[in-house]
Amino acid sequence: FKDKGFNFKKIIMKKYIILSLLFTTSIQPITLQSLFFKESSKITRAGVGIIVSLNTTAFKNPSLDNYGIIIGHDKNIDRWMIGQAGKIDPGQTIEVAAARELFEETGCYMKVNPEEITKMPFITTHDKKLFFMKSNDLRLTKNIDKSVKTAQNNPKLSSCCKEIDTVEVVKLSTLLELAQQIESKSLDQSQFEKSHFSTHCDYYVTTTTGCKILLDGYYMRMFGNNNDLNAYKNAYKVLQKLITN
Repeated sequence: FKDKGFNFKKIIMKKYIILSLLFTTSIQPITLQSLFFKESSKITRAGVGIIVSLNTTAFKNPSLDNYGIIIGHDKNIDRWMIGQAGKIDPGQTIEVAAARELFEETGCYMKVNPEEITKMPFITTHDKKLFFMKSNDLRLTKNIDKSVKTAQNNPKLSSCCKEIDTVEVVKLSTLLELAQQIESKSLDQSQFEKSHFSTHCDYYVTTTTGCKILLDGYYMRMFGNNNDLNAYKNAYKVLQKLITN
C-alpha cells in the first residue's frame, strides 16, 4: 500500500468514522438522506386549507368564532379531511403540488397560481406542509360544494377530481379547542375512535350546520399532537394572525 501511495491506516479510520455515523444508535438515527439532503426533502405531502368568513361581522370582528375551515368528505375512506392536500409527485415543488391538490379537491373550482401559495402562511411537520388562504366570500363554501357534487357526474374528469363529494365548515375555535384537548390528552372516549389506519385516531366534531362528523386525524396531528407540544401553539399563532390581517 505504501508503495502505491496508499495510507492503509487512514483509509480504515475514514471507513470507521462513516460507519459509526450511519449506525449510531439514537432516537432519530442518522441516515444517508439526512446527511446529504435538506430538511425540506422529507416533506411528502402538501396542501391548502381554505379559511372562510362565516358572517359579515367577521370583516370588522375577526375572531376564531367568525371564521372556519372548509373540510371535504373523502368518499373513498368515508372520512372528512382538513385541507385540500395530497402527495407531492416526483419533480414537483411543494407549491405546485399544493395548487394541484386545491384544484382537484374542490372539483376543479379553485385555481391558484403556485406563486401565490409561496406567500401564504403555513404550518409544517417533517413530512407535511399545509398552507392557508383566507376568503371573505360568504358564498365560497356553497360554490365549492356545488362544484364537487357536479364533478361526480362528469366523465371527462379524472378520479382525483372526484375524491371529495361534499364539503362542510368547522369553526376555527372548534378546531383549535379539539387540538388543545388532543395535546393535553383530555379527550373523552366518546370524542374519538381508532382510525382505519393504525397511525392515528379520528375525531368527532360539529360543523357550522350542526352536523356531527368524523374528522380524519392524519392532518389533525399538525394542529394538536401530544408528541409535539409546539403543534397547537404554532397552529394557533398562524391562524390568529391570518384572520386578523
